[in-house]
Amino acid sequence: MSQWKQNGCNQRIVINNNLVNGPGNVIPPGPTPTIPPEPDICGKIYVADGRDRSLTVLDVVTGEVIRTIPLSGNPFSAYVNQDKNQLYVIDSFEGLLEVVDVETDEVVQTVRVAFGADVATNLVYDPVQDIIYVAVSSGIRLLDANTFEQVGFINTDASVNNPYDLARDPVTGYVYATNSFADYVYVIDGSTIIGQIPVGQYPNQITIDPTTRRAYVSNHSSRDVSVIDLTTNQVIATITTGNIVPYRTAVDIATNTVYTALNNGTVAVIDGDTNTIIDYIEVGGFPRAITINAVDRLAYVSNNLDNTISVIDLDTREVIATIPVGNGPYGIAIYQFPC
Repeated sequence: MSQWKQNGCNQRIVINNNLVNGPGNVIPPGPTPTIPPEPDICGKIYVADGRDRSLTVLDVVTGEVIRTIPLSGNPFSAYVNQDKNQLYVIDSFEGLLEVVDVETDEVVQTVRVAFGADVATNLVYDPVQDIIYVAVSSGIRLLDANTFEQVGFINTDASVNNPYDLARDPVTGYVYATNSFADYVYVIDGSTIIGQIPVGQYPNQITIDPTTRRAYVSNHSSRDVSVIDLTTNQVIATITTGNIVPYRTAVDIATNTVYTALNNGTVAVIDGDTNTIIDYIEVGGFPRAITINAVDRLAYVSNNLDNTISVIDLDTREVIATIPVGNGPYGIAIYQFPC
């Protein structure tokens, strides 16, 4: 039995969880609080703070910032290798690849991948070859994923070099690379370019939906998104974004919905069946990258001007949280693991 007394003539006594206000007045106990179940899948969001030389790490379950990881350079892109429990961070202008152990959140290796006037931008991992493809201004470097030593180099075009982003089709194993200056996407088998796909003007980011076998290419200058059928390697649709520059795209595989960050502070929602924009979601200033948490049905958008992350509920298409992070957030990646 616990008891609490208040000064004055009235007594309030709690007996066996019942509140008694004077003689004979018993208020029945309220409902037992419901304790939310423990999540099965936990995770961390890594945000490349482009002007802070650091990574901000968010807890997926609580949405709170749990730590900041110092880096050697200004990070541009972030890529999680779930197979190796590693995060790869590209420091573009320093030409560095920094490898983070996602279990300890410590940088375990720093490798120079760009030399001279070269600028590094993005990468993709091939689990079959155990090779990392890194896009630099003069071509694509192939690194051993264990030693991080260069094992190959793809000269994309001697006269028009500028591979920018990379994505891998898990069905064929082909790697697709955007070439911003030449307005097409390379198709790469191993270390050999086997095709070129004409797209819009100044193509930058590329994202692949392995379920529908579609690739989505954001074209900056023509302000549209090219949709490529990976079974034929041909463009089957062009989705205009008006006079708004599209950036990173992410795919909600469960609903075949595509989300594209636009530089006017919104995210375009694209129906993957009809290849049309069906909605816009207001986020923060200058959204640059987006990643999806399929388990919790959430999307995370990095807002470069606001220094925030917008959290979108994919079912309601509403922003449910805005999280302050470091200065100039750009690339963003999610690492998930059993709780």
